[in-house]
Formats: sequence, structure tokens, C-alpha cells
Amino acid sequence: MAQNQRRTIPAAPGTPLTRSIPCFTNATVSTSKSIGYVPRMRILVLGAGFGGLELSTRLSEEFGEELDVDLIDQGEGFVFGFSKLDVMFGRVLPSSVLHPYHALVKPGLRFVQTAITSIDPATKRVETKSGVFEGDILVVALGADLDPAATPGLVEAGHEFYTVSGAFALREVLSRFEGGNVIVGVTSTPFKCPPAPSETALLMHDFLTERGVRHDSRISLVMPFGIPIPPSPERRKRCSWPLPPVASIGARSASCAVSTPTGRSSCSTTGPRWPSTCSWASRSTRLPS
Repeated sequence: MAQNQRRTIPAAPGTPLTRSIPCFTNATVSTSKSIGYVPRMRILVLGAGFGGLELSTRLSEEFGEELDVDLIDQGEGFVFGFSKLDVMFGRVLPSSVLHPYHALVKPGLRFVQTAITSIDPATKRVETKSGVFEGDILVVALGADLDPAATPGLVEAGHEFYTVSGAFALREVLSRFEGGNVIVGVTSTPFKCPPAPSETALLMHDFLTERGVRHDSRISLVMPFGIPIPPSPERRKRCSWPLPPVASIGARSASCAVSTPTGRSSCSTTGPRWPSTCSWASRSTRLPS
């Protein structure tokens, strides 16, 4: 078939078909009465993050029951990245930021909560802990796993806030924090959401100020950028640091590695070693396991 042909999506029995979807393969399916009923196209979407949710929702809104879309993810719900910081600093409860997937009720769309164990892209066959799924189109939107063990000492003495579980666990840690040396560090590049470490340092300033222990604390931001908040190139020249309200936050352009030679965490950079009472880091990433 020609590369730019469009695949016609078969409708449910008795339903006239008036639309088509851009072709994901080179095949063409006809709904001509001469060949009789053709089953609805099956689409497997692996991963219910931004990409998987957006695609599944748009397919449902455009085609409804004309498609069978299975959205598969092992999580119970979706959490926006910025909401993790609100929970971490005690501004909201974890339950208030979780958008459960079971509430995703749309025509032609089914959510399956299970763990994926293997993927065969050639046959479009997916094995999960809940059984086997097969589709006409396979979309993999699993993202990347974060790997704390890739940074020596991070698991033993540091904390991370890039996962939902990590950020939510820090809520309890911060509720007991009475001030001291805080390091917010980036352990490797590339990393997602470049503004997040800078935002966390600013929120930490507000958090300690509200608790009346800011004057007893030191906040250090360590990341491999010339400026702490990397804006677009066009705005870079107009961005200045430090911001007046948080001039006491120290910023250093380097990568951070956490180590614990004496049981106490510290941040080792290309320069001096910085002692830390509370050390956080954005983690290295790896392909989903």
C-alpha cells in the first residue's frame, strides 16, 4: 500500500462510518458491505502518563465506540509534577492530588491496572500480570524509570523528590526538620523538569522562614547550569540571580554526588565537599525494567 494512505476505522454494526484516522501502518481496512463485518481496531497504549493519557483521551473523543482502546499502567492514578511539591511541603494532603484512573470513563476506552512483564513489538503482543493483550496498533509511552542507586550514597543518606513516593515520603521528613544545612542537587544529566530543583530551593526558603528556623539554616543549590533556573535562550539575558527575597540561597554550577563516609550526608562536587543535614537530589534515569 502507499505510505500516505489512511486507514479507515470500522464502526460498530449498524453504525455509519463518516471519519478516518491517520494511518499508523500501511494497511487499509474497508467497511464495504461486500466483505461484511470487520472487527473494531484494537489499540494498546502502554503507560498512563501525559503521553498515554492524551492519546487515549483524544482517540476516545474522536472515535468513541468505533475503537477498542486499552490503556495499561501499574499505577492507581495520575499526579501532576507540581502537586508533589505541595504535598512535600505540607500544603495539601496526598489524597487531594491523586487523580484515580478508575474515574477515567470514556467511550471505547478501558483502563487496566497491572504490571507489564514483556512486550513483543513485532506481533503487538503484551504480557502482563493480569494476562495477555494483543492489538492492531501498539503505543509504548512508558517513559523512564529513575535510578537512585546510580548515585553513591543517595539511597542511604539522601532523599529524592522526582517520584510520587519519594516526594510524599519527604513530607514526614520535613515535618521533623528543625533547620540545618540543606543541599538540593542534580546528580546527572539529562534530567526532566529542569526548573524543579530551583523551585524546590525557593520553596524550602519559604518553608524554613515560616517555621522560624531560616536564620539557622543554609540552603545550597547544586546543578550543572550557569544559572539556577534555565529559561529559554531568548530570556536568558534578562534573567538575574539571586532573586532579592532569597539571596541567601547559595548556587553552584556542578553535578552532585552524595556520600556518607561518617554516616552523615554530604555533597561532593568538582570543588569542596559540602556537609548536609538534609540532602535531596534529582536522580539518574534508566529504561523501564
